[in-house]
Amino acid sequence: MDHVPILMNRMMLQQEQDQDAGKQRRTPGFAAGHRLITKREVAFQPNAAAFSLRRSTRHPPIGGSRCINRAGVFLRLIWYVLSPRHHERSLPPMKTISGCRHVPCRTVRALVAVCVVSLLRAPLAEAMKGPAPLHLQAGPFGTLDVTGGVDGYMYALSGAGSSADPGLLGTSKSAGAELMNGLIKIEKPDGLVRFTLQGGAATPFTLGTAPTPATAQALPTGPLYAAYLTLAPTRDFTISAGQIGSVEGYESAIDWENANVLTTDLFYVENGQSLGVTASYSHGPFGVTASLGDGFDTGVWNFLQADVSYAPDASNSITISGATNLGRTGPRTHVYGSAATPYASAHVGFGPLSQSPLVNSTMIGGFYSYSSGNLNIVPEVQYVYANIDHQVGLNGFSSNFGAAVFADYHFGASPYSIGAWGEYFASNGPDLWFATPRSQGVGLSVTPTWQSKYLFARADLGYLHLTRPGAAPAYGRSGTGRDQVTGVIEAGLLF
Repeated sequence: MDHVPILMNRMMLQQEQDQDAGKQRRTPGFAAGHRLITKREVAFQPNAAAFSLRRSTRHPPIGGSRCINRAGVFLRLIWYVLSPRHHERSLPPMKTISGCRHVPCRTVRALVAVCVVSLLRAPLAEAMKGPAPLHLQAGPFGTLDVTGGVDGYMYALSGAGSSADPGLLGTSKSAGAELMNGLIKIEKPDGLVRFTLQGGAATPFTLGTAPTPATAQALPTGPLYAAYLTLAPTRDFTISAGQIGSVEGYESAIDWENANVLTTDLFYVENGQSLGVTASYSHGPFGVTASLGDGFDTGVWNFLQADVSYAPDASNSITISGATNLGRTGPRTHVYGSAATPYASAHVGFGPLSQSPLVNSTMIGGFYSYSSGNLNIVPEVQYVYANIDHQVGLNGFSSNFGAAVFADYHFGASPYSIGAWGEYFASNGPDLWFATPRSQGVGLSVTPTWQSKYLFARADLGYLHLTRPGAAPAYGRSGTGRDQVTGVIEAGLLF
């Protein structure tokens, strides 16, 4: 969602490898927001023997530099849904796509029968509550709700590299200021036909990475972060189609929906926004949601997501989610862009240090939410893996395991609250998931928050320790640092 890397990216690695091997093939570019985003960019410099990591996959920064006709996007989507042979075809050409294998319909049906469980989402870890929506009378559209916000931050961090060798963080800057989010959402929340439009710019900030500029060129839908139609034929069932959010994970790419400014490794490796169709059904404490679309905004409709939840009362809920690529997504397909690399120039890439492990991965995870008075505690676990696939350069099995505990406490009726999380992550195999291949570590983030109606301010202090540096140099100019500290002061306005 995840968040946006800076200029150096994995394309540098591909170029170095091609030169070394004497190859003449076209080098796919790489850039990503999370996930986002979300969502990563990694620059590898063989001569300096240093990786530079920056990716967010969950929710990429909003936008996309391609001037894609919005109506065309939705006409293509409608064509896909209505086509009797949609299971054998991808969308009409919108992007250059190669190396993509489609799965027979019977396989999709079997996987859906086994896996398609997804549920009403449990509440987000909200440290802040926005004001009531503004209501606009829009004639035939009825009453529309308008919400939004804007925030920015100053930061200081350790572990930066030099201008000649940015190192693992991918930057030589140890301090600065950035815009984090600037968003406005307009939605029709009731009736048979509903819609949601959300636009602006957003860039999540993951502990262990460097901040990146907010951008409006990361998605194929331009500055539209979310744009979808919803049909609600009954109170319990809805179906939505368009540019829509992921069902994976607990954290949000919009920072004021989280109790902390900094996000975790779990968020970093998740899918973010994508074009797709999502269906949700709820009955009593149970709910199921399933989504089929082009995960990571690749343009290839082969990514299935689902989650299922049970909320017996207002204090307890459990959510289990999963996602998988039903076929193969090739190296020349598009992927989330960044402030440095627009979506039109961003490609998945080839090999273990590209985006191929992510877009061809399978994920399963879950979290449990418990609330008592002003306290909310959420433990979460997640496992992501990529199988061997020589056609996209994945020559060994790899995985990423993450576990985190989130807590948020409001101090009575005062404007103060505090959020915190602790995490553990471990990457195995040759592929890059977070930090470096085969890295392992722990992290901690603490965020005191003040909010008065529309205004809020908060600070976040995060600490990450690599218990296993992995297959590349670690933090700092020397490449030997196992510790990385990030401090953030943020202020914003909600409406």
